[in-house]
Amino acid sequence: MRLPYAHIAIVDREKIDEYLLNLRHRYGASKARFFLEFGFQMDEWEVFAEALREHAQRHEISVVRQTRWGPRYEIDGELKAPDGRRPRIRAVWQVDVGQIAPRLITDIVVLTEDVPEAGLTAGDVGTVVHIHNNGEGYEVEFMTLTGQTIAVASLLAPQVRPVSRHDISHVRELQPA
Repeated sequence: MRLPYAHIAIVDREKIDEYLLNLRHRYGASKARFFLEFGFQMDEWEVFAEALREHAQRHEISVVRQTRWGPRYEIDGELKAPDGRRPRIRAVWQVDVGQIAPRLITDIVVLTEDVPEAGLTAGDVGTVVHIHNNGEGYEVEFMTLTGQTIAVASLLAPQVRPVSRHDISHVRELQPA
């Protein structure tokens, strides 16, 4: 199944300018480093918005989740980047109650095994900041819930997975180094 009404999907300029491509944003800076690496630029935000819409139109929905605000759709697949590369991302879209157009939300990955040298444990959630060799490996930023980066780890593809509809958030306290 594909995203309903993907041809009219909403990607707010603010989502791109103030978050996805903003190197100064407390939580979005890691995403900005990732997307800027592939040639997306703030002064051409429409190119990024169109690439995200195309991503939503081309790929099947991985997960559908009902929320109190409307259905949420997770879509995994390659994103056509300005530099010609095609990083694999997960984008999350939501159709707000009473609306028909989906709206862009976000994307994340889950660690599948412990990485003791970085203080990480299986199940920790991170944001992909760089993809190596078309998805053979990744640089993933892990942060506390207050936005403090605790590690940027170089990981092989089998060490991370997309979030699934069966995942729930869990809090653990960091052990002192």
